[in-house]
Amino acid sequence: MSLIKILLLVVYTYPMDETLEELGVCSITSVLRENGFEVLLMGKTEDRIDYDRIRSFKPNLMGFPVYNVSKNAVFRVISRLKEMLPTSMVCVGGNLPTFYGYEMMEENADIDFAIKGEGELTMAELAGRLSADGEFEQVKGLIYRDANGITVNENRPFVDDLNRFPWPARDLLLDNKLKFAQVYSSRGCTRHCSFCCSSEFWKKWRGKEIADVIDEVEHIVDNYHVNMFYFIDSSFEDPGINCRRVGKFADEILCRNINISYYIYIRADFYKKISEDLIGRMKKSGLCGVMLGVDTANEFDLALYEKTPSLEDGNQAIEFFSGYGVVVSIGFINLNPYSTFTSLRTNIRFLERYGFACVVPLLCSTYRLYKGTTLFEKIQRDGLLIEDSYDNFYKYRFVNESIGKMGGIILSYIAPIMQECSDVYYYSCDYKFVLCSYKKLFEKNNLGKACEIITEFVARIDAILLELNQRNAELFYEIIDSVEKHGSTQKVIDIMERSCIKEYTKSGVKSLQIEKIKLHRQLFKEVPVAMRYIMDE
Repeated sequence: MSLIKILLLVVYTYPMDETLEELGVCSITSVLRENGFEVLLMGKTEDRIDYDRIRSFKPNLMGFPVYNVSKNAVFRVISRLKEMLPTSMVCVGGNLPTFYGYEMMEENADIDFAIKGEGELTMAELAGRLSADGEFEQVKGLIYRDANGITVNENRPFVDDLNRFPWPARDLLLDNKLKFAQVYSSRGCTRHCSFCCSSEFWKKWRGKEIADVIDEVEHIVDNYHVNMFYFIDSSFEDPGINCRRVGKFADEILCRNINISYYIYIRADFYKKISEDLIGRMKKSGLCGVMLGVDTANEFDLALYEKTPSLEDGNQAIEFFSGYGVVVSIGFINLNPYSTFTSLRTNIRFLERYGFACVVPLLCSTYRLYKGTTLFEKIQRDGLLIEDSYDNFYKYRFVNESIGKMGGIILSYIAPIMQECSDVYYYSCDYKFVLCSYKKLFEKNNLGKACEIITEFVARIDAILLELNQRNAELFYEIIDSVEKHGSTQKVIDIMERSCIKEYTKSGVKSLQIEKIKLHRQLFKEVPVAMRYIMDE
């Protein structure tokens, strides 16, 4: 039996982050290679794809992870590749095909297969069948096209023992010269927030052995010389019974003396379980950043989202981790179909209080529909769903239609400066995580002066971010007041024009960039040895 050759291609599309790996497809690559298949794994934006390399590779099967935001770009790439390689077959997987694989294949005749849910075993079995008899009826988790149309097979049971999988391939880390590595220590979540598709996609929480996770981290440090990590677990503290797993994780890093910095996703109430000793061990092991699942700042939405942490938990968690020098970012949904002017004001007050209003996308963040979630079903029962394309995140009406229109107008107006808005987020969160990582390195190497310079730099960019925070909050208060008072959105554009949000956002980003240049110059001049630890940016 001659094994087929497989291309796995990540098409990065805004707001996907090209500086990060796509870990699902990396894991599939490893499983395929373990089964003897030759795999070419690539990840680029649409305009930077190396089509000559793909043509030379001559894949028999081409696979693509697909999200709502990337679907159109992926379809364009598929069309171009099918012109080049008309006999190659096409498979899609990931979030969108899991819920809408049938619809995708109806829309695009170039797609031969779609994979539902966890893709490693389904993709390996599909590749085996393509290499042998071409019979797909028994491949669980597969949607396929044949002479009779599109067939949806039964779902594949999820793998309970994640340790059976090889570590994800690191082609993207190496080829794209990435400075951050992604690692997962678990899949799934023990909670069931009404808006979240995690329980629908992963079904249940499953954790890897901590020793194996740290083995992988150590392998990446030793072989790829990467020391900054994003752990992409839905909630790092799960299974949540106690803190033993988190403590074991930190202790294993310390025991092996691995020098890393890491960023985790956690719930807002996790701070209640952390002892002073545990947070000290986590910090010492490299904890530099957390993403807190706050999601709202008002009681109505808290109940709507079926979240267990309280509003006060969100406040306390931010203050707790910030107090220990950990960079804090938040998950947040400002607008949903049931939003009121009161709930929006409460949300904005919270964002302004903690400095997050500098990030316009957080102020505009809007609930995304995921089929199968309880909030999707509520919106459907309440008659708020509208007929539209299956891949439209926002195919619903607002109970207060003025709020829905207001959100749409704001998003359209700021679209031309979305890159600048993303830059503000970078400086307020991601770059602070990088700086925290630098300080950890500097402290270990007795470069106290370099630490002082970074501390002074953070104070300067915080002043810039604070001004953006205040101006954005004032602007959104004014917009909300106007729409509520007049019952219409006619004045929204005038208010935004008068605010000069485009101009002051661009000016703020320029000031942040200048400060970053000054930081590098000052370090080079006063502590030149520190520059050896700073990655190319």
